[in-house]
Amino acid sequence: MNLRRTDNRYDLHQTTWFSWITDRITLKTVSIAATFSGIALLTGVAVGRSNSTQKNNVDESKKYVGIYNEGATCYMNTLIQTLFHLPEFKRRIFASRSSSGIIYAFQKLFYNMQFNNGATASTANLMDAFGWGNTDANIQQDIQELTRLLLEVLENVNPQLTALFEGQTRSYIECTKVDFKSSRIEMFHDLQLDVSRSKNVLQSFVNYTSPELLYGPNQYNTDDQRYGRQDALKGVRFVTLPPVLMLHLERYTFNPYTQARTKINTPYDVELKINLSRFVEDSDNNDVYCLHSVLVHKGNVNSGHYYNYVRTSLGVSDADVWHKFNDDTVSEVGEYEVLSSKAYMLCYVRESEIPNVMCKFQKSEISPQLVERIERDSGMCVIL
Repeated sequence: MNLRRTDNRYDLHQTTWFSWITDRITLKTVSIAATFSGIALLTGVAVGRSNSTQKNNVDESKKYVGIYNEGATCYMNTLIQTLFHLPEFKRRIFASRSSSGIIYAFQKLFYNMQFNNGATASTANLMDAFGWGNTDANIQQDIQELTRLLLEVLENVNPQLTALFEGQTRSYIECTKVDFKSSRIEMFHDLQLDVSRSKNVLQSFVNYTSPELLYGPNQYNTDDQRYGRQDALKGVRFVTLPPVLMLHLERYTFNPYTQARTKINTPYDVELKINLSRFVEDSDNNDVYCLHSVLVHKGNVNSGHYYNYVRTSLGVSDADVWHKFNDDTVSEVGEYEVLSSKAYMLCYVRESEIPNVMCKFQKSEISPQLVERIERDSGMCVIL
């Protein structure tokens, strides 16, 4: 049996930036909702740019569009591209009737990315809805923090928006010498996987689910007079996995000798298809996942650049077609480049859910009133 040390889960509430920005979002959302009829900043285009003249640098008849880097917002751009290329997520965003300024900013951004004739998109409106100013735009943040922050905000607005990413784990403690055990069910929207002791996703899942032995001075206190303190196994099992699986790879570690964070650049195999059924309780062998996108961070622990690869053919054709989204530049790339990249985050779609998750989104699915509003606010020609 494999044993591991206690897994130090990432606690966003210990992150100063996260706490600060959450407060900003709460205040900004209330403010936007209160003045919703008078929104002027959610225009879909950054100040000083012409929506009709600034075209995206693409190589496939403007089929895919990039996003401007507003300073140091490449981390946001990569996440937006991943979410945008999940049609079912896009469908749920447009179906939302929330008065939240953040939801409208998403609707407007996604609309401009799909129906604005290949013009490069801007996240300026979304940043404004989040309460971020020019200073925030020039500070690069971690994409894992942003992912969890974003999904938490969307879940508070409408739980259906994040149901695509929602799975369940069972944290358990089982005594090894007496019949005593305890467990609790927890929800997750993404997982953080070890790469320092793993060479691929399957091995990371083995390490993630391998129990820790509590013994000696670390014995488990049962709080039961019959058993007292006992040797026990402490671990995690998966109850359910979500339709869309977001995996963050732990590329950073703390070096106790230098008292600083360092980046882990060891190779990590990225696979097009993975079967996670053996890690799921009562699995019906339906936990096979296909790779959708790969997010990459190039640089060191203090600085760098994010970009991502999206499997644009997933659910569309049998051919494996990949596109690289590097801010406002979009290009088609080969599979080898994708699989040999030093992945920082992976997005997989359950194979059986591909027909639903990747079903092409049509303009006719948007309410005419919302189309009219977005096109009016964006200065576009209104065509219903």
